Amino acid sequence: MMTEVELFEFNVVFADLRRVFPIRADESDARQLIASYFAAFRRFPLARVKAGAEAWIAHGKRFPRPAEWIEAMPQPTVQAAVGELSADEADVWLEAERRRWEGRPCSCPACRQAGVSRRPIRFVPEFDADDADVRGRIGDRVITRGHWAHGDELARWYAAKDAAMQAFRRWAETHAMRADGKKKKRPSFEQRIEAIFTKREPPAPTPEREPGQEG
Repeated sequence: MMTEVELFEFNVVFADLRRVFPIRADESDARQLIASYFAAFRRFPLARVKAGAEAWIAHGKRFPRPAEWIEAMPQPTVQAAVGELSADEADVWLEAERRRWEGRPCSCPACRQAGVSRRPIRFVPEFDADDADVRGRIGDRVITRGHWAHGDELARWYAAKDAAMQAFRRWAETHAMRADGKKKKRPSFEQRIEAIFTKREPPAPTPEREPGQEG
């Protein structure tokens, strides 16, 4: 599963795809696309998302829709060695998933000492000595094991997230298109996204009427 900390790295993967398969979108549309794709892929580990992008670059002919990108991702190999979570572990993991990996702030001594007692706790993935995800099973479902971070670990998570978001905002500001100062009524986001994938020109912007102005 991807976390907010990996948003900036996902943006780099997305930008690589755009360079190979240009799409007709201004930076505002592109940012919304990135957010939408990131939300759609949250249940996958970043390494698998990257592999799917690389596979699509090898054989694709245009920018992939989310379902196409997912189909291009390599399928995980279910191994007998992957142990099943205990009933208690599965309950904790599934509850974290329902909460979208975020819990209520914790005022334990470790969180207070680390200065994060007012920030929501986070359910974070576990890694082995080779920095690979620790896998587990809940029934037939293979997942990445995790735990609720507290104290210094939670502080490090937020430091990484904040740094990633700042880097993403700097990138977005650098690439943002300047407004021309004129009030325009733009086509809907759905119309613009459909134009991106069908390679049709979106409806032309129309001037907004001033209050009291007759058509």
